[in-house]
Amino acid sequence: RDIGVDWELSRNYRRTNSEPPVHLYIGYFSRQEQGKELIHFKTKDLHSGASTLQIAIDSRTSLEVNRVISREEGRQRLILFWYDLHGHHVTSRYLAKVRTMLDSLLANRTNGAVIMVTADLDPAHAAYSQSASEALIRAIFPLLREYLPH
Repeated sequence: RDIGVDWELSRNYRRTNSEPPVHLYIGYFSRQEQGKELIHFKTKDLHSGASTLQIAIDSRTSLEVNRVISREEGRQRLILFWYDLHGHHVTSRYLAKVRTMLDSLLANRTNGAVIMVTADLDPAHAAYSQSASEALIRAIFPLLREYLPH
């Protein structure tokens, strides 16, 4: 959360009170500039050990996301994330930089967002955490076009 975004949304969702929450974070930059960028040293570690995962949104649409298992203080956390850059969905931090430069040159826009869905991976709920995280992405993905400029 410490990346200097202009706007952010942070919410926990759960199906029932007995299941662990799934967390949604959206950090949005209305304009990126030197020192205020979506891709910088604070987000570099997020890509360490990341693999990509295809999530079927509906019968015609799939979304590629980064999948990371974070380990902190004896806890494991599933992190699924991607970047939305002027309506383009990107997982690579390098491609995100290139996309931002192209949008700046061709459309005079540098807006962008990082979308993250996270869940704790305790042994009793590991399968639930993965499926609930993907279900949340399926639910929010169509709504993002309404709320993120493209």
